[in-house]
Amino acid sequence: MKCVFILVLDNIVPPPRRESVLRNVFGRSLVTMEFVSNTIHDAALDKVMLALGKDQDFVFTHHYVPSGEGESEGEGEGESEGESFDILAVFDGHGQKYEDTNERYFMYHLRNAPLAQLLSASDPVTALVDYLRQFEAKYDIMGGAVGSIVHIYSDRVVTFNVGDTKTLVFLDGLLAYSNQGHTSQNPLEKVRLSKTHFGITCTKPAHCPAVLNSTDITMVNSTYTIFYHPLAAVNLAPTQSFGHHGVTGYEADTCTIPYSSEQKVHVIVASDGLMDMVAMGSAEDMSFLSGASAQDIGAFAQARWGQSWNYVFQDKIVQTGHQFPSDAHDDVGVVTWTKMPNV
Repeated sequence: MKCVFILVLDNIVPPPRRESVLRNVFGRSLVTMEFVSNTIHDAALDKVMLALGKDQDFVFTHHYVPSGEGESEGEGEGESEGESFDILAVFDGHGQKYEDTNERYFMYHLRNAPLAQLLSASDPVTALVDYLRQFEAKYDIMGGAVGSIVHIYSDRVVTFNVGDTKTLVFLDGLLAYSNQGHTSQNPLEKVRLSKTHFGITCTKPAHCPAVLNSTDITMVNSTYTIFYHPLAAVNLAPTQSFGHHGVTGYEADTCTIPYSSEQKVHVIVASDGLMDMVAMGSAEDMSFLSGASAQDIGAFAQARWGQSWNYVFQDKIVQTGHQFPSDAHDDVGVVTWTKMPNV
């Protein structure tokens, strides 16, 4: 699944370096890092990890510079040789934690992986999968994670999505790209799963809340997919995932979105802890996201998880004052990257 466009832009000027800022919001574990540190086009970069659930989200950013052109922690090879680019990534883990050891916890190995090197590869998904397999085999890890990785060059945004994390690209305030999550409702995933060699898969029905607007929610039909592994059946909402001994297989959703120096570019990479609280069909929500920082988006998501809702069934409000129990709240991981237009 790939779309590619080509656009040539002017040379970029190395930006100034600014310091990181740590914040605590609402007394919870919301960590915000606001900084501009060698980003493309002196873009504003902001990232948030908000542990509202099981603390399994992880965000990562890095500025890759080809060897010989400046200092870079990465040793990978970008899409086009000799280009600098920014890396944004959000991962949403799932699987059991163990009190006596980290070695069998999938997210422990992902968080401690050499991500600057792995995610700067031209195919970061394969690079990360290949690296993590050694730990899955050694420690018999049954967990996994979904994730979205973005490379931002001087003239284009390149996306790599696995699972149901989300990448949104706004150009001049308008939504130019939004990936479709890998679930059993995705038509392309239905075709892929019908051809899989990873064993028998089946689905079971489920229901999940869906936000209609800033005050109303409803329930929608959903499914879980069961992947059969020699040791256990893996029951997942997404149909693609890192980990789980590769039982889901993967075919990353990739796209290249060109932009010009005259455009405002706003990129959001987020876990479903945010997207479950967003009404994609709401002009109000999309207007907010089109320019909001990760810090503001994190506060928005936490407020929605904690607010009272009207429950709508068959276009009628059947309950008011509905609230999600605290143990049903989900972690929120968000990275935003914003370039203002050149004037």
